[in-house]
Amino acid sequence: MANLTIEKIQEKVAEGQPFYVNAAFNVLHDPYIVPAEFYEMFPLDEIELPENFGALEERFLRDWAKEVNVQTRGPNGEEYGVLEFLRVYYANVKFLDDQVGRILEALEETGEMDNTIIVFLADHGDMAGGHGMTWKETVSFYEEVAAIPLIIRYPKQLKPHVTSTPANTADVFPTVFEMQGREQLPNISGRSVLPYINGEKSPDEAIPYTFSVRISNTEKASREVTADMAGHFMVRGKGFKYMVYGQIDRKDQRYNTEPMDLLFDLNRDPGETVNLASNPEYDSIKKEMNRALQDWLEQTGWKGKPALSY
Repeated sequence: MANLTIEKIQEKVAEGQPFYVNAAFNVLHDPYIVPAEFYEMFPLDEIELPENFGALEERFLRDWAKEVNVQTRGPNGEEYGVLEFLRVYYANVKFLDDQVGRILEALEETGEMDNTIIVFLADHGDMAGGHGMTWKETVSFYEEVAAIPLIIRYPKQLKPHVTSTPANTADVFPTVFEMQGREQLPNISGRSVLPYINGEKSPDEAIPYTFSVRISNTEKASREVTADMAGHFMVRGKGFKYMVYGQIDRKDQRYNTEPMDLLFDLNRDPGETVNLASNPEYDSIKKEMNRALQDWLEQTGWKGKPALSY
């Protein structure tokens, strides 16, 4: 992928043509294969389990991301499978980083580095040992799987900094459009966050929450949301993570438990180990985030089963 990307950049620059390249790397993703030189950079005896390894809500105990680790334990409960997974995972991180570096070097060599909008992001994270889970196959919205990188570089409009502006993946498209001075397409999902990352507006003025959803399957495994489908939902913002579960779909066991919700204080509990949803001191925060979820479902035209509300 890096080779093809570099070739395409060099080709278009030589032709004097503008270019857009989507370099969609498969790593970090199964089948988790990596060249030996990267694998050997991370000795197994130096790999450590995350601090929140043992903290897992009962709701997620049968998720495959947990079950796969249970099935790869040693005879006395040793976490051989998780540690080996983390070794390969870290090796893939380094491998990917090197390939991205090669692409950036190609932009430098062609003189197009500062003339190119560069966006680095992912579609999801990986549990990577967090809460005793690996891989993405979980209906949890823990930070390990829900928080993803989003890096945008374009020195003509942006100064190097870290922003607290909440952003969804759907916001990337309209943001890049505005950076190019293009008129936004009608009826798109998401919004441009350019004014908040270029200093025109304060991040405090942006919509405070980001959202995520997982949906139960249709018979044809399509992405279409129908009235009999259930969903799990996440709201993240103002230092908190709120999750809503159990909209009852008897055909899909992951969505057929009784309604429940989870609330975590990400500032005080970044490992998401203490559920505050039943703590009366946080009742107002829970209900505010639930209201934000209901508004978002209405705005986005949710057609599935109604989510837990207060």
